[in-house]
Amino acid sequence: FNGCKSRWTRGTVESPGGVYNGPVGRYDHAGFVHNATAFVIFGGVTFSGPLNPTSLTLLNDTWLFVFSNRSQCRGSWHRLSNAGNVKMPPVAVPSVTNVSGIIVIFGGWTNRIGDESYKLSLFATFRVNTTALTFTLTEIRPPVPLPGRVGHALIQFHTDTLLLYGGENNSSAYLLNFTFDDQHIFKINAVMEIFQYHERAWGFNVLPYGKGYLFFISYLDTISSSDYSTAERTTIQYIPRDICPSGYHYNGTQNRCRPCPKGTYNEDGKNCTKCQPLTTTECVGSVSSTNCTPCIPTFCNSHGTCHLPASGGSPTCTCYFGYDPSDNCRR
Repeated sequence: FNGCKSRWTRGTVESPGGVYNGPVGRYDHAGFVHNATAFVIFGGVTFSGPLNPTSLTLLNDTWLFVFSNRSQCRGSWHRLSNAGNVKMPPVAVPSVTNVSGIIVIFGGWTNRIGDESYKLSLFATFRVNTTALTFTLTEIRPPVPLPGRVGHALIQFHTDTLLLYGGENNSSAYLLNFTFDDQHIFKINAVMEIFQYHERAWGFNVLPYGKGYLFFISYLDTISSSDYSTAERTTIQYIPRDICPSGYHYNGTQNRCRPCPKGTYNEDGKNCTKCQPLTTTECVGSVSSTNCTPCIPTFCNSHGTCHLPASGGSPTCTCYFGYDPSDNCRR
């Protein structure tokens, strides 16, 4: 689609020898653009014969379409093989999110239909090697397990925070604070539920509004068992951008959630609160006043002695030779 000219161009597949060698037709699959020169699709549903549950087949194949002429939407299909240890399950309608250049996938539905186990809980990064024609999934393990979802969405809410919301019979929305380690491995550090909505919620749209987001949430009010007809309702929820997981506070300049410094805590994801006089916290990102304790062995980083002023105030350090008291004897 050419946004400047508001014009669609039908794609052309280049097939050596005139034989089509691309993916089978499907729906409810997922995809993403890769480096502006190609795109990837995976999963989805295909069927044979009359459209009914017995004819449906979930797919787990992965394909790369490489443009030879992007303006004319011309190119060729290449099947990708899995080069990692995490297998791609048969999946339909997973969420796919570009997080600072890394593709993250979560959820969808898989083969086991009939109970909650059909909702996939796979949370992983998705990396593609176009030279070797391979892909690698690396599983992400949040500190709090996230139940499987289908029909949900996952968006980047802050520079270092994801928002997971929506899905069939899921009534909670979560903020997920993340970082990349030295090997550029994606890691979830904190999970926080920020609101609940109707248990039959399904359709979601999000628009930036002021200093936050407006969530347009559709849900099924009634379901007729005779013809499966539904009555839909819509509600609107406003979420301010400055909300963060517990233990973090919002930095508007950096548009990211930063951990509360030592000597403070945060229980609601908004402002960091100072500990009571003569107490402090052992580390950054504390989530409760119960984390505030008197001088603790690690306050001076094992390079000095901690002192509590008789007149009140924050603890101080008398450092061993060569260490800096202004940095709690860290260096």
